[in-house]
Amino acid sequence: MAFSEDGSWTSEVIPSAYTVENFITIFTDPKSLQPILNSVQMSLIATVGCVVIGVLIAYAVRRLNFRGRALLDMAVMISWALPGTVVAINLISAFSTGSTFSLGQALIGTFWIIPLAYFVRFLPMVFRSSSAALAVVDPTLEEAARNLGASWWRAFRTITLRLMLPGVIVGALLAFVHGVGEFVASVLIYTSSTVPISVAINNRMYSFELGTAAAYGMLQIVLIFVVMWFSSRLENGGRQAEQWTN
Repeated sequence: MAFSEDGSWTSEVIPSAYTVENFITIFTDPKSLQPILNSVQMSLIATVGCVVIGVLIAYAVRRLNFRGRALLDMAVMISWALPGTVVAINLISAFSTGSTFSLGQALIGTFWIIPLAYFVRFLPMVFRSSSAALAVVDPTLEEAARNLGASWWRAFRTITLRLMLPGVIVGALLAFVHGVGEFVASVLIYTSSTVPISVAINNRMYSFELGTAAAYGMLQIVLIFVVMWFSSRLENGGRQAEQWTN
């Protein structure tokens, strides 16, 4: 379908006309290229936020002893259990006017509301992968560094974070690729200038531009394939390193 001409495939069993213009269009036409750039940019921003906050929360839950650890764990994971429409509607209610959390600015209708939605939805992925990676890191390694005079930040950065890095990267890649393909929340909060790929596919389908919509879909499939392949390589490398250590 990605190689069929828009509007040409109607009642036939197979497309009646083929073209590569669909792929050329989505990469050369500024209007068609914008959804790709939007999705990549917004997903990257959300992924960076997920990594920073997810790693810190994972460290707090796994390493620190304080009341409410289980509650913090549940609070992070609850957004994974909620439908994307619920997350989007709550963001609309929370940020339709200025608030302390948005520095007095209304975020609805701006670029930043979609990365925020992706951050809320996919933070559990990075948190869980980071927490699992941290669970296999012996805390005595960090304690030994502290006893030798290293500060907490240096011990965390040079030992703990490096050992848990493969798990963090895997979670970040999954969050990124989910963000690129996210539709349920995006369709409620996007604007004409922040259309992501998933919404562009939906709009093209309704416009009967099936070839271009399928070309967007093929681009997502290739991206997912690359990310999953890279994640698999990281996981295999982590297992080999663990076996070598043992």
